[in-house]
Amino acid sequence: MKFEKTTQYKTDDGIVFNLSQITLMDSDRGRLRELHFGEAKHAHYQVNSMVVDIIKI
Repeated sequence: MKFEKTTQYKTDDGIVFNLSQITLMDSDRGRLRELHFGEAKHAHYQVNSMVVDIIKI
């Protein structure tokens, strides 16, 4: 797994989004649960689960 870049966007309403570009290889499949999204704070587990569901390699 390689984090290419993270970009932050802010809406006019003050909502902040972080967009992370990640490069995954087939061998990374078993390590998806190791991804850490610090910006999610207490919702880290929910964000991680969503990413794992979306990235079905």
